[in-house]
Amino acid sequence: MSGSLKRNVYSDRFDGYQRALYKNGISFKKENLYESDLSIENVTKFIERIKSSKRKVDGIFVSNDTFAVRCILGLKKEGYRIPEDIKVIGFNNDPVSEVISPNLTTIEYPGYKMGILAGESIISHLSGSINIQSADQILIKHKLIKRESTRL
Repeated sequence: MSGSLKRNVYSDRFDGYQRALYKNGISFKKENLYESDLSIENVTKFIERIKSSKRKVDGIFVSNDTFAVRCILGLKKEGYRIPEDIKVIGFNNDPVSEVISPNLTTIEYPGYKMGILAGESIISHLSGSINIQSADQILIKHKLIKRESTRL
């Protein structure tokens, strides 16, 4: 489940997903991608897609924790057991990931830290100590936070 691939944040996450598949010898299948604006209205559409799939869906990886939590709630309402019937992983490690039951497995991506580094880079550029045009990316390590929604 991805947000709009026209937005850098979601296209970058999708690229990372594809690289991880490739690295692990798994081929990407277009039918496994669902692109959405991640609005509440699309939870129902997404769950309908899962229910009508010809192949059993045993897990979903969602581009943000808020939508992942909404999926857990919607799936439970439809009678799915998380993680027994379907596993759910989110992205961001937002506080909501710990208050949903079962707790959401997520990818911790330190956006706050990235903001601080970006601000420091701008200040350094303005003070003349670095040329900001030579560095157009800031990369920070992510971390998998294993919780109940996947029983990893």
